[in-house]
Amino acid sequence: MRPRTAGLALGLPALLLAAACGSQAAAKFHPAGGAVSFSPAASAPRAPVPFPGKVTFDFGPLPGDPQQAAVVGTDHAFLLAYYDAIYTGGRNKSYASYIGDKGVLRTVQASVAAHVAEHQGLAGVDRHFGTTVTPDKYYPGELDVTYCADEAGLRYTDASTGRVLGNGSAPGQLYYLESDTFARTSQGAWRLVGILTTPYPTGPARECKP
Repeated sequence: MRPRTAGLALGLPALLLAAACGSQAAAKFHPAGGAVSFSPAASAPRAPVPFPGKVTFDFGPLPGDPQQAAVVGTDHAFLLAYYDAIYTGGRNKSYASYIGDKGVLRTVQASVAAHVAEHQGLAGVDRHFGTTVTPDKYYPGELDVTYCADEAGLRYTDASTGRVLGNGSAPGQLYYLESDTFARTSQGAWRLVGILTTPYPTGPARECKP
C-alpha cells in the first residue's frame, strides 16, 4: 500500500499539478479582479485568481462523465488556488479547502512557503494532457486523476518585478506523470488525499515528452 504523500511533485521547482484530456483549451491568469475559467464545460469550477505575468494553463475540456468531470474540475481548481497562494505571499490559503489529508496539506504548505521565500513567479504555458480517471487500487471509493505535465514552455520570473529569469530545469522536472488521488466526503465533495509523480523518462512518464 503506497504512502498517501509519496513522490510529491512539490519538490520540483516549477508547478504542482493539474489535469487535462481531449482537445486543448487554455486558462489564463488575469490581473487582480479578473475571473479565470479553465474549461468550456458549464459544470467546471471557476476561480477568480490574480497572478503576476502571463501564465497559461492548457487544461483541455473536462471529461464527459459527470463524476469524472467533478473530480478533474476539483484538481484544476486546486492548482489555481495553489498559485494564488504563491501570488499573495502565502496569505490566501484557500487551497486548503481542496485537501483532505493532513500530510498532503503540510507538504503543500511547505511548497508554497518555499516559492514565496524565493520570490518566484512564472510566465509562459503549462500544458497538461492524456488525463485518465480510474479507481484507486488501494483505497476503495477513491479516484486517481492521472495526467502528463509538460512545463517546457514555462519561465521563472521575479514575482516582485516581473523580470523573466529563464528555466534551467532538467528534463525530469519539465516532463512528468502525475497521479492525484481524491476521496469523497460525506457531503459529496472531492478532496485531495494523495499525490504521486513519476519524472521523465521513468516508466510511463516516457509518454509525457512530446
